[in-house]
Amino acid sequence: MRKLVGLCFGWIFKTWYKIKYGNKVQIGKGFICNWRFKIRGKGRVVIGDDCNFWAHDRATQIYTYSSKASVKIGDNCRLNGAILMARESIQVGSFLLCGSANILDNDFHSLNYMERRNDLKGKGSADVRYKPVVIGDDVWIAGEVVVLKGVEVGDRAILGTRAVVTKSVEAETVVAGNPARPVKGNRVNR
Repeated sequence: MRKLVGLCFGWIFKTWYKIKYGNKVQIGKGFICNWRFKIRGKGRVVIGDDCNFWAHDRATQIYTYSSKASVKIGDNCRLNGAILMARESIQVGSFLLCGSANILDNDFHSLNYMERRNDLKGKGSADVRYKPVVIGDDVWIAGEVVVLKGVEVGDRAILGTRAVVTKSVEAETVVAGNPARPVKGNRVNR
């Protein structure tokens, strides 16, 4: 029954976002979600076939902060409360399993305090750094993980709960902590 409800919600959201954003949003066949799903922004969003975005506690959200930004999610991905925020590019492979993670390709605010002050006063536009995020196939991103700009996550890697990922992660590696580091005996079992 839940799958049928999810497919109905998926069709509704797919239709709604197609009307609202036109060709900038493409959602593949077999999309499942509940009412906790949002897309916002001027950029391009592509979601592959047979993805499940059914969220429990917090909404699965995708934000693009410029018309040039893009978020691409492969086939057969499961996102439960993940938030993806792109100023340039976030690319996710197929078979991602992702909890309530935050995946960001930018800093959101300038590192220069005077530029931040001017932004707060409405007197200028701050220089915000950004760099693409790339996540491979068969990756597991546990709950409350933060993936920061410029990170590449290799195929079959695992990012442990509450990890703050500031550097790229090799394929078939388990990382955890703040900042995220390889876990002892970190190779993924095959």
